[in-house]
Amino acid sequence: MLNEQSSEMEVYHGSEVQLQQKVIHYKSELEKYKALVEDYEKEDKYRRIKTLKAERDQLREEMEDQQQQFAEEEQRHSDEKNEVISNMQEANKNLAENVQKLKTEQIHYQESLQHTQEENASLQKQLNEMNTHHLALQKTKEELEKTNRTLMEEKQTLKMDVEAKETLNDELESTITDLTNQLDTYDRKQKKMEKVEHDLQNKIDAATEENKIYKEEIVHLRSLHEGVTEKIHELKHDITPFTNEDAGDDLSGTAENPDVFKEVEQQIGQLIVKINNYGEELHKSDALIHELEVEIKQQTNDIKTLKENLFSS
Repeated sequence: MLNEQSSEMEVYHGSEVQLQQKVIHYKSELEKYKALVEDYEKEDKYRRIKTLKAERDQLREEMEDQQQQFAEEEQRHSDEKNEVISNMQEANKNLAENVQKLKTEQIHYQESLQHTQEENASLQKQLNEMNTHHLALQKTKEELEKTNRTLMEEKQTLKMDVEAKETLNDELESTITDLTNQLDTYDRKQKKMEKVEHDLQNKIDAATEENKIYKEEIVHLRSLHEGVTEKIHELKHDITPFTNEDAGDDLSGTAENPDVFKEVEQQIGQLIVKINNYGEELHKSDALIHELEVEIKQQTNDIKTLKENLFSS
């Protein structure tokens, strides 16, 4: 910033010198014109005066322009000078702040240096203590090395014991593995037996229920059988009058009445058909009862076998 301010001041002073040189130049020219005026006065005064007046007016205008430019330049240089002064004041202010900051940093560094010196003294003290401790550790190291040799000998002995125990442990692990495999096999068999037991129990329950149904059907069929047997007896009783020898006397009178004989004949035929039908039903009933009894016996044997298998497992 100080270099920039110096450059601005040099520009300002350089412009002022140029203006002064211009003023000196115009003054010199004015002196020349004055000398010419004196020479012209000796010759054609009126013509020369007119010319000189014109030149004077021109010079006056130029002088006024130069004065205006000089005033403007002076104002510009004044503004630049004020700006330079303001910049210098700002720079001085910043410089003062920087100086104050540097002083503060210097104090901080001095405090830090003092703190570092104190830390160095403390570290030196610790180093001395560590040296003393190192000597003690060296002595302890020698004792530990002696102890270590003893421990190495004991370690070798323990290593042999460990190897023997590892061999024994391997044997135990092998035995445990075998027992585990056997236990797994037993568990699988147990689960299989539980499933078989469950299936057998279901079969027993189903067979028992089926046996119950068969027994109910046998009771029903026996009831039907008794009913059919009774019906056959009734029919046989009804047809007896027509089949006895004594019935001939009763039927002799019917020869005289063919319609009555025909009706009796039809009744006998119907009774015979009913007897045959009931006989067939009775035969079927006997066969079905026998079949159901065989089935019940088989179911009973199956239930007995399932229970024996269940309890034996």
